[in-house]
Amino acid sequence: DREGRFVLWNENLETVTGYSTAEMALRNPIDNVADEHKEYVAQRIRLVFENGSADAECAIISRTGVRTPFYVNGRRIVIDGRECVVGMGIEVTRRKKAEQQLEFTTSQLRALTARLQSAREEERTRIAREIHDVLGQALTGLKFDLAWLAKKMGGEHPVWTKKIGEMGKLVDPTIERMRQLCTELRPGLLDDLGLRAAIEWQAEEFQTRTGIATKVIAAGGDRMIDGERSTAVFRIFQEALTNVARHADATRVRIELKGGTEEVELIVRDNGRGVTSADLARPESLGTLGMRERVRLFGGEVRITGEPGAGTIVQVTMPGRFHPQEQNAR
Repeated sequence: DREGRFVLWNENLETVTGYSTAEMALRNPIDNVADEHKEYVAQRIRLVFENGSADAECAIISRTGVRTPFYVNGRRIVIDGRECVVGMGIEVTRRKKAEQQLEFTTSQLRALTARLQSAREEERTRIAREIHDVLGQALTGLKFDLAWLAKKMGGEHPVWTKKIGEMGKLVDPTIERMRQLCTELRPGLLDDLGLRAAIEWQAEEFQTRTGIATKVIAAGGDRMIDGERSTAVFRIFQEALTNVARHADATRVRIELKGGTEEVELIVRDNGRGVTSADLARPESLGTLGMRERVRLFGGEVRITGEPGAGTIVQVTMPGRFHPQEQNAR
């Protein structure tokens, strides 16, 4: 009742708590609840009296200290002219264990995802370095050798000289394509000049390749972002541009990079058809899932919103390496 006294109860409550009928008659329902849940359950009971119904999850503590999780649903009723709360509790031990196992498995999968992404970036960097150092040197040497041969031949062997010239013409575009591959694997700008320079370069490349006008507005620096965070934001940026090119039917993209004292924010806004909630909920939308998982590893957030005919906005918030929460965690 409103005074917090039991009016009626069943034998199962006595079994769970371990108290006798006489003892239960003297107890307040809150007495059976774990200490950390007492105020919460009291608030939910008051809410039943005010609104007619409410539910709660709490732990019931027995006389011997056994802790049992319950889901409790309450309804307001009238007994002998008195307003009371009737509650039905369902034990949720199995569900709680399943939730804990799911949480543990999810944390393991996220740790694995983080390691795979890190390994992938390391492999990209290694391959780019190998291509640049080994293949680049070989092609450059070949170019010099062909030039030497052409010089030695002079005009004595016109057929050979022509063939050497044709070979030389193949070397230059091959070297240029090799440089492009190295840049696509791991932009040197990202490591040498930072996130801002890499984003500006990628935006220019995107505009050249697709014909979609891009504009970059950078406010503040990105000095507070370390290599791993810069890579995560940059890969999300690349994925956002890929989505614009594939799905948006846009003619303009506006990119904003903001660096504050505690976080860096990247906003990619297009004027395309606009993503819908149904688009984001599709099972095959792995790109957006990958975006969220990349920043989640660092405590960041990705928000994707859109309006039909008004474009899509991808907003990335990445805590900096000097973020207070991360310092406290360490």
